[in-house]
Amino acid sequence: MWLQHSDELKRLCERKLNSCRDEIDDVIADAFYYLCVNVFEGKIHTNTSSWLFAVTNNLIKKKYTEMNKRKQRHICFDEANIEQYDCYSIDDDVLFEGKVSENIIDSLNIEIIDILNPAEQQLYKYVYKDKLSLREIADKMNLTYGAIKERNHRLNLKIKIMVKEHIESLG
Repeated sequence: MWLQHSDELKRLCERKLNSCRDEIDDVIADAFYYLCVNVFEGKIHTNTSSWLFAVTNNLIKKKYTEMNKRKQRHICFDEANIEQYDCYSIDDDVLFEGKVSENIIDSLNIEIIDILNPAEQQLYKYVYKDKLSLREIADKMNLTYGAIKERNHRLNLKIKIMVKEHIESLG
């Protein structure tokens, strides 16, 4: 079973963990471990392929959660840039838990919308202006919840990068 799916699982991990390649082998090893545990306990699943991919995806999510917790505990202080933080009220406008604060979005609203493509502009409007849930947006756009969730994730990353670049350009 493992030999049949190991290459696909490794490609999945390489794609989803491309920003932290040192974690790929850990996730693969954990997935193999859980497969062995289930086989030894006689819990062989009828669709092993789906089970392996679900376990691997869950392990990837768990790995990102662990890394985010470590980042939150790690505080980096750069004396050279302390003046930059004093002149912007970063405490109020910080990117919090991977999401862009609404104060920053409001202040950069026009710049953000001009850069986005039409589909992103529509999603932006639904999320930030209309405050719709992802399920409501999926219904309005005739897409699946998963597709909207992924598009929203990508939109958040794009906005986060734009905001970071804007703040850095001011400093």
